[in-house]
Amino acid sequence: MYDHALACLDTVELFSGLSQEELADVAALAEPVHCPAGEVLCRQGEVNATWYAVAAGQVRLRRLDGEGVEHVTGLLEPGGSFGEAALLLGEPQPDTAEAVVDSDLVLIPKVRFDGLLLRRPRMVSRLMLTPEVRRRLKAPRFAWQGQGEITVYVTRRHVWPLLQALLGVLVVLLALVPVVAWAWAQHLQPWLVTIGAQAVVTSLAVWVFIDWINDTYIVTNRRVACEERLLLVFETRVEAPLRSIQNIEVRHKGLLARLLDFGDVIAATAGTTGQVVFRQVPHPEAAARAIWAEVERDRALVRLETREVIRAAMRQRLSLTRSEPEATAPPPRLRRVRRRGPLWAVYVTLVRLLDHFIPHVRVESGDTVTWRKHPLVLIRATWRPLLGLALATAVVLLRAYEVIKAFSLQPFLIGYGVIALICLGWLLWQFEDWRNDIYQVTGQRVIDLKRRPFLLSEDRREAPLETVQNITYRIPGIMARLLNTGTVVIQTAARTGDLEFDWVYDPAGVQADIFRRMERYHQRKREEEARRRQAELSDWFAVYHEMETQGNS
Repeated sequence: MYDHALACLDTVELFSGLSQEELADVAALAEPVHCPAGEVLCRQGEVNATWYAVAAGQVRLRRLDGEGVEHVTGLLEPGGSFGEAALLLGEPQPDTAEAVVDSDLVLIPKVRFDGLLLRRPRMVSRLMLTPEVRRRLKAPRFAWQGQGEITVYVTRRHVWPLLQALLGVLVVLLALVPVVAWAWAQHLQPWLVTIGAQAVVTSLAVWVFIDWINDTYIVTNRRVACEERLLLVFETRVEAPLRSIQNIEVRHKGLLARLLDFGDVIAATAGTTGQVVFRQVPHPEAAARAIWAEVERDRALVRLETREVIRAAMRQRLSLTRSEPEATAPPPRLRRVRRRGPLWAVYVTLVRLLDHFIPHVRVESGDTVTWRKHPLVLIRATWRPLLGLALATAVVLLRAYEVIKAFSLQPFLIGYGVIALICLGWLLWQFEDWRNDIYQVTGQRVIDLKRRPFLLSEDRREAPLETVQNITYRIPGIMARLLNTGTVVIQTAARTGDLEFDWVYDPAGVQADIFRRMERYHQRKREEEARRRQAELSDWFAVYHEMETQGNS
């Protein structure tokens, strides 16, 4: 068995760069399998982290595109292999593999191969990977990516915008040269002037480089995103799910852009201003192809899910598979309600008071997440009444300790009482106004709720998750960056327009929460649609069977 696997792997291009010792270690992980003609080894979109090599026989690879048309992508003879991306990256299988004739194969599960790579980490560099898989293997992973989300394409702006900015730094340098020369000629602290000029030019050059390198454009198997940061000024990330992309445009601005092959890639959605723009990126056509490839793959997976439902319904109706009864959950155990004493009631009251006057800026309950505006907004709204109350208190204390001796204490106390009532009322109004403005995302919709204090008015705007096209967050300025606060804009295709979550804490986290719930929502919608189609197919088969029975009788 081991010799058979070793002989098979020795003919595979993927492992042709390995030493005999390394190849022997890989062969120790392999499992031989026999597949009769017509058997499907794996299906397109299946999360099957396994690599296959053909030892004998013939295997056909076919792939369904976004339009529902199936294409043959390969016919593998002995020495051929497939599942490279599944083995190295854990991606779903890109093709459906079917044995054309009785075939012998060798398979390697990813779990075992990962263990080998932990022992031999340098072995990856000697694998003969396709350029696409090698590029994805080296692609970075970002903190906001979800489980199973893979970085497909990453790029930054072309070097030409950096050179243009450095030309501006050169102009500053040329402007400072006469100043330095004059300082040396007049003997006016020449070394200090020279060092100061060098510091200015160097700081500008470093700032320009960091600004250039901070702009990143990403394509994953679930979304497109662009992160743009201007050092110490702002930070923003715009992202759109693959399903919402309607068209992609490539723009070369000028002859130089065509000669140097850089330009803008615009992924447009159905939103009123919904665009994710890759600005001045190198090889823009390659970026556009990467986006389209993932969009097509996503559409093809939706088609595949539909076909799987049809296949399952047909097999069940034709009694090709045995339907198992659904497992019923055990009835929930009744919990005994324990009576609490008066101390428990006091504790609950105190907790509710604390929750009212010191509310959390983010609360997650089930599938619903609620955010309030950052406490900075409350401080900006309440500093005036707090300052007025503090000044009034200081004046009364100064009169009480006879630092101020004019008038008697009674007028001060009366005035203090009036000012305190006004300031406390103003403070309570601003607090309730801050507390009542909430933003929510549920399993079905996003909600922007603005209420005036004491039930005076309420403005509620909401949009279904299915209408969300893209999500943007902005962090403006140094203070907002230090406090991690900003605005999240949810662009929709609904009449409600865009929803803005103003001055929320951790806007990147808010964006990620909304995106995760969008994914869950669309997954549930696909599952509901699948069940509906399965029920329809069952009705069709039932009617067909009934008519066939009547015809035979």
